[in-house]
Amino acid sequence: ITRTPLEDFEGLGDSVPGHPEDVRYVIDGLVARPVVKAVLPDGSLLPIDDETENRFTFCLRTDDAFAEEQRQLIFEVFDAYIAFLGNRDAELTANYQRYLRYLVPGSEAADRAQKSLISLTWITGRDAALDAVSLNSVIRYSEDCFTALLDFTRKLPNGSDDNSSALFIFVRYNDQWRVLRVMNKTSFIRYG
Repeated sequence: ITRTPLEDFEGLGDSVPGHPEDVRYVIDGLVARPVVKAVLPDGSLLPIDDETENRFTFCLRTDDAFAEEQRQLIFEVFDAYIAFLGNRDAELTANYQRYLRYLVPGSEAADRAQKSLISLTWITGRDAALDAVSLNSVIRYSEDCFTALLDFTRKLPNGSDDNSSALFIFVRYNDQWRVLRVMNKTSFIRYG
C-alpha cells in the first residue's frame, strides 16, 4: 500500500480531518483476475473510473445531495471572496471582515487575505461583477472536509472573457463550515 497526500491538500497537515490521499494497492502473482470494489464508509460503492488489464481506478465524485445542501453557503463564500479581491464599492475593510467570517482563523486562506490587504488598498472599487459563475463540483472527503470548485467568467475591458476556477477547501470549525485554503486555477478543471 502506498499513500500520497492529494496535491490540493499538501502542506495542510493535521488541519484537514481525514487527510485526503491517493491510496494505491499493488498485488502481484494472482492466478485469476480479481473482483475489485471500492466501498465508502457509508457502505456505498464507487464506480470504476478506469479499468485496464492490470489496474482499477476509483475516484470520489461530486456528492449532489450534499452540494445542494451547501450551495447557498458556497456561493456566499465565493461572493465574499470576489468582493474582497475586487475591493467592491471601495469598502475594503467591510469586504475583508465579511470574507474573514468564512475563514478558519490562522489558516492559509486567512493569512493570504490579511497579507493582501495592503495591495488591495490601491484597487479602488474594481468591477467585481462576473458574467457567469457555476458550481463545478463538490467532493466530500469526510464528515468534516469537502472541496467546492467554482468556474467563473469575467468580461475584461478589452471585451475578451477571463475564464477562471477557484477551489475552496472547507473544514468543520467550531461546528461551522469554514474555508481553510483557496486555490486559484487558471483554466476550467473538471472533476468526476
